[in-house]
Amino acid sequence: MQGSRFDSAEPRRPSPGAMKWRRPPSGYPSWVNVTDKTCVSAAAHVAIKPLEKRAVVVDLNTGQCWELNEVAFAIWQLLTTGASVGKTAEEISARYGVAQDVSQLDVLTLVRSLADQRLVVIQANGP
Repeated sequence: MQGSRFDSAEPRRPSPGAMKWRRPPSGYPSWVNVTDKTCVSAAAHVAIKPLEKRAVVVDLNTGQCWELNEVAFAIWQLLTTGASVGKTAEEISARYGVAQDVSQLDVLTLVRSLADQRLVVIQANGP
């Protein structure tokens, strides 16, 4: 295509402002081990807005928002009221009629995702 931005022989340089954005670092280093005894709490800079059976989590520092579906919101509520990852998985398994190993994986995945976004604080040595 003649005249398009792809036919130029010279490489395009990014605008000066384009190079300033960088992905923030992960919330926790990979060596943090999340187990069934792990407990978490909501980070101080996080607000949650319930919407019927779902919720919106807001990072007040960045303004970013995440929507939690019904199961993720139930997991959030259990975890942030003191239940360990293992107890939360047991409750989710019973409440939604899913296998324990499936709910365990779902809870672990959500905890790691929330931690990566710095939305929760991990107490690695939970009760």
